[in-house]
Amino acid sequence: MSSKTGDTGVTVGGRGAKPGKPGRALFVVEGNGLRFGLAERDGSIVRSGRFPGDAPAGENIVVADYALLSRPELFRLSADRAVELLPPRSQVSGAGSGSEQHGFIALARAWSSIPAQNRARLAESEMTEIDPLLSLRREQVRQGQRAIDESVRHLVKTYPGYASVLVHQGVLPPESLAVLRVYPTPAQLRAEDGVRLRGVLEGIFDRAKRPLIDEILAYRKRTDEAVLMPAARAHSTQLILGAIDVADAHRKSVHEIDREIRRLAGPVSAAPDASARPELPDTASVLDFQSRGGTIAQVAAEPLPELVGKVRALRERSASEERDPKLDLGVYLQLRTAIEASAATLGTSGAFTPSLALELAVLGQRLALAAMDFPEAAHSLAVTQRLLEDAAASDLDECECFEAEFVAAITGLVTTNVPTGFGRLRELLQDPRSAKADPALVAEMLGLVMLTLSLYGETVEHEVFFAQARTQIDELGAGGAARAARDISELLLTGADPDTTPETLADLIERSGRNSRGTYLRPFHNLIMMSVCYATRDRDAAANNYAELQRSGVWERHSPSLHAQAELSHAFHLAGSGDLAAARRQLAGLRAPTEAEGAGTFPTQRELFALYLRDAVGDTAAILQATEPDGPLGEQRLARSRATRYLPASLVLRGSALVRDGAREMGESLFRQATLVAAQVNAWIVLLCGETPEYRRWLEELPEEDLPEGLSVAGRARILSRPLFFERRLPSLTGQQERVLRLIALGNSSAAIAADLHITANTLKTHVRRLYARLGVNTRKEAVRIAEVYGLVE
Repeated sequence: MSSKTGDTGVTVGGRGAKPGKPGRALFVVEGNGLRFGLAERDGSIVRSGRFPGDAPAGENIVVADYALLSRPELFRLSADRAVELLPPRSQVSGAGSGSEQHGFIALARAWSSIPAQNRARLAESEMTEIDPLLSLRREQVRQGQRAIDESVRHLVKTYPGYASVLVHQGVLPPESLAVLRVYPTPAQLRAEDGVRLRGVLEGIFDRAKRPLIDEILAYRKRTDEAVLMPAARAHSTQLILGAIDVADAHRKSVHEIDREIRRLAGPVSAAPDASARPELPDTASVLDFQSRGGTIAQVAAEPLPELVGKVRALRERSASEERDPKLDLGVYLQLRTAIEASAATLGTSGAFTPSLALELAVLGQRLALAAMDFPEAAHSLAVTQRLLEDAAASDLDECECFEAEFVAAITGLVTTNVPTGFGRLRELLQDPRSAKADPALVAEMLGLVMLTLSLYGETVEHEVFFAQARTQIDELGAGGAARAARDISELLLTGADPDTTPETLADLIERSGRNSRGTYLRPFHNLIMMSVCYATRDRDAAANNYAELQRSGVWERHSPSLHAQAELSHAFHLAGSGDLAAARRQLAGLRAPTEAEGAGTFPTQRELFALYLRDAVGDTAAILQATEPDGPLGEQRLARSRATRYLPASLVLRGSALVRDGAREMGESLFRQATLVAAQVNAWIVLLCGETPEYRRWLEELPEEDLPEGLSVAGRARILSRPLFFERRLPSLTGQQERVLRLIALGNSSAAIAADLHITANTLKTHVRRLYARLGVNTRKEAVRIAEVYGLVE
């Protein structure tokens, strides 16, 4: 700045200035007005009070909250009209509150841990160059607070009881916001294990606010008011989470600006900021930064057209094989902040047109999706939607608005609600304006529609569309998300087909995995891979894909319907691995998404899986009742719904129950029907994941000339070469034997069991002996374990 020039080429100042009283620091914080704490060299707080009224003059003033830099009294009372800056995020929540002393001590420790030669000082004379960044910072803070206020409004409307605990005097404190991020609804709070919940809360709240932990734990035991209908409540919950995501995006922007302010004020010899962005590698050279570690300040002084050119170069790079999603998003965030800072600094805000703002917001969605940064995607989506709402007044071009609607629909589908986003995509593709849209974007839309139709089992009735979409994607030479969506769809449709050779399957898996890597569709690849691997009995690969889904965590936070699908699929894996008790617990802990959240066919899938668990304990009566033709999982009901693809599973379950009940001919006719339906509606993945021992025996004994249409000799051979997925089943027990097993598992003594069943001790011994023989066990402990595995007791 004014006194010295660093090797970055940016003028800096205040570096040679000495604080008034070495070894001491006067910390200023915002809390019920400005407050100060004077710390000695050893970190002890010797004095505190109101600022500036009670503060001594001539001290070394230190701040952690850079918003305070706009207060001129800071510089007037300082030793040399300069203020020292702690690194961003050094703010302590207790400072300025009831734990003021504790907060000031924490700030003093943070300050004393920084070597004197690495401390950043900002002189009052340098503020003219910092003011544009502070102005930008205030706007980011304001927008972030507006998003938090919006989340509070929805919280109070939807969960008033929960809001009464988290919101204080109409304000959502940072700690409560942290709780809301983890537990956005009371249902999720109550589903948490009490011990783990306390641990999470203790990691969020400081000592002064421990009573709030008890208040939240007490609320967990209450019943929240039913203010809204379930669908409206689910929609409101999504609005709460969306507002929090937008607030987080603005908070990240504030942190970026704070880092830049401290860098400008910092010493030449400063140690690198641990939180700073790493240097940009050579792959970013297309952006032509003045320095590969280009910062906001370095590019903010460039003409706006040059910055826009870099944004467009970044857009081209992000669509090429050279793309690096996380790096590209990081560069974009720097450029976006630099453009806004440039407009403020150079007075070029008039050049920052609505068209440029829309271009930035659309690119932000694309890059954030690719990097799986859904909060940033939500932020850019909100900006895009606001600009589109004002399109008429802003004189935006119709074509660019239409393409922005395309991208917004993609973001909505991936981050919020699959059915709603899918419906919007179909509308846009049928719009005549799509003929003039970017071909690469149209190809991506076609791929997403293919994928969604595949997920919902609507492939047969759209065969013509699938053929046209494949051709158009190939003709365009589309890559990235378009090709990934097509390949994932192909994997789902043909991966479990018995006629698919191992070589073809390996090629499908390789292409889907390669093309989905580095795209927002990677979780879809993981989900489809789990199902295909269950059908082909590759349990290890299924487990690896579930682990990758868990690590990304994006669906758990942003897409209840897709997260529920993944968790149900994992429950299936647990059952196939023989851990039926864990599968049952997983199923019981699943929160079913609502229609507003895009539940789709999830309820049908969950009920069918629960029926398979009943099949494992031989509950023939429950299966026959549920699969009656007009029953909840019966043929007539499924054939009339969007869950037709799950009909083979229902038919196999009913057929197996009939075979066990002695009606073998009737049961085997249902096996044939299930196989025909699987071939007709391309539901092999459903049939093969739900094979039963009875279906397998029928398939083994069937003469070649009597195979159902659609099942080839080679296809049957591939099915029979794989082990059953559900290989464990409880041996059939009499009603009395099952009652005895339950009572044993509950820990009852022999005398108590005999009395409860109104039988003699000798009769009980006979029942127990036959029960053990039937189970193949010798001790009570082994019998109890079997009862637990098969869910006869909790």
